[in-house]
Amino acid sequence: MQYIFFFLLSGNNCKDSGKTSPRQKLRFDLIYIRDSQIIYPSLVDPNSYALATAPADTVYIAKSSLPNAGLGVFASRRIMRFSYFGPYGGYKRNPHLNQGTNSYAWNVPDKSGNIMYQIDASDPKSSNWLRFINCPNNFTQRNLMSLVYHGDIFYLSIRNIEVGEELLVYYGDAYADKL
Repeated sequence: MQYIFFFLLSGNNCKDSGKTSPRQKLRFDLIYIRDSQIIYPSLVDPNSYALATAPADTVYIAKSSLPNAGLGVFASRRIMRFSYFGPYGGYKRNPHLNQGTNSYAWNVPDKSGNIMYQIDASDPKSSNWLRFINCPNNFTQRNLMSLVYHGDIFYLSIRNIEVGEELLVYYGDAYADKL
């Protein structure tokens, strides 16, 4: 068994407060699913870099099943409960600078719940495939949860995800209300 300490995140949108739940300790078997390794990054079209990091034996990227959501991530094989992905790729930036709203940015809290920085995955050249995981229309449709572990964002499957099912993580009420 492995132990993991984490903060549950309440929102993705930069306007969200980034509130966290109390620190929690879990005990369960974890299954880590790694990004695809890009051996020769210079040979990958920079605009396709995030797409190329998707673990091809586990997921594929296609048009989302959600209206107006763009691309989404789908299971190419069954993904077991307690599988986790990450870290979420992107630039770390100061959350206190007025940089506008960014739907690809996660607020990262410290142990006290104060926002330390944001991880901004808006640039596909410096992010990874996790940027394509969408927010469902409501909380009950999610099959992933976000968590902070050692200052990075990870996604954890909260139930088995079947072949062809879209991976969805809830970003918070403020974001979902815009959908």
